[in-house]
Amino acid sequence: MQIGAFVREMGTTADTVRYYMELSLLGPELKGNRYSFGEKEVRDFQAIAQLKQWGFAVKEIQCLFRHKAQSGCGTAGVLRFARDILQERVHAIDISIAELGRQREGVLENLAEVEAVLGRIYLR
Repeated sequence: MQIGAFVREMGTTADTVRYYMELSLLGPELKGNRYSFGEKEVRDFQAIAQLKQWGFAVKEIQCLFRHKAQSGCGTAGVLRFARDILQERVHAIDISIAELGRQREGVLENLAEVEAVLGRIYLR
């Protein structure tokens, strides 16, 4: 199918498709002076949409697609790689949460000190 039909089927814009082509995320076959989008491009576009829904940035999706091309792995391999990235994110979030907890405790201690000083001022 040509780009217009692909855009309609995927519910996207021609600019988005061209952008993904520019980033080598989509690689339709060039027939004459027109691109032909097949099942592979449909699957790749759907994978891009799913990865974006899971919070992956376009640069990360490029990395995943590059990993797939270089390693020759299939969908399961890409999903394992995506899982590893998501697990790293969870770990980073856990570290941030722990740090925020420590910061919160410090602020609560400061608040208690301020309230104690205010209490002494009002008692005079």
